[in-house]
Amino acid sequence: MSRSVLLMPLIVIALVGCKPPPEAPTELDELSAYLFRNWETEEPGVLEVGMYNMQQHFAGLDLDTDYHDLSFQLEVLSDDDIVDVNAPAGTDPADCLGVGLVTGSAFSPEDHAVAITQADQTPLEPNSRDKYDRIFLDPTDPACFLTRDCLVLRTNNDLIKKNSLMEIPYEMIKDFRWVELSEEGEPGTDTWGILARTWIEEAGVGESGNNTIEQSYSVDVFLPGADASWGAYRYMGLWSESTGSVDDPEIVMNVTLWGMDDLFSETEKWLEENL
Repeated sequence: MSRSVLLMPLIVIALVGCKPPPEAPTELDELSAYLFRNWETEEPGVLEVGMYNMQQHFAGLDLDTDYHDLSFQLEVLSDDDIVDVNAPAGTDPADCLGVGLVTGSAFSPEDHAVAITQADQTPLEPNSRDKYDRIFLDPTDPACFLTRDCLVLRTNNDLIKKNSLMEIPYEMIKDFRWVELSEEGEPGTDTWGILARTWIEEAGVGESGNNTIEQSYSVDVFLPGADASWGAYRYMGLWSESTGSVDDPEIVMNVTLWGMDDLFSETEKWLEENL
């Protein structure tokens, strides 16, 4: 929603006793933290407006360009942003490196829900070919998520992450929810996107003990395309702290972004082959 609002509509809203729509950020950096922080909210309009603002932000980008031009360095999360998740003991979110990447997908959020509800995620995650098991906690049968008969899907994920910097087994919590996008925060648009949030509760440690994922948080967003050019906008914002043989932030950021882009590409390939 625009920050400039005409005075007369506000007077009318007040007279009829309605609340104005929630104020959500419009910039990607703030929106990423906002959506992570408010994932569990039950306040009407909070996520609806935030997801709408993110969709409009992506609608103004040229998503046909190289992924390096669609990557972003994100400000770190605060303690307030992660207050309702159990972070690994002794960690500080200020120690994380934050990066984001957006791409365009030919497939709708409803199509991506099919990939989300696969128990075996190894075909979708090129950095976890050896192991990526998704356990559905609530509900235990994810079929209702495909039809939006249930709007929330909570999962635990047991995986091995392997790239040029590390090979680390760990467990990750990843929860998904359908959100109805709305500029004014009111239901009835019938335009839906998926918002996921992940975090780890214990550090992941490699076999040698030299490589670790100390903490990790992310938002994973599937937004309907604002026009016919794309079925969906796919975005991931990731904040993580790791230790290993390479500690140069620029190298870590580049490897992380490459992994995100590879994930997006492999998911697109899987959807092409299975839908």
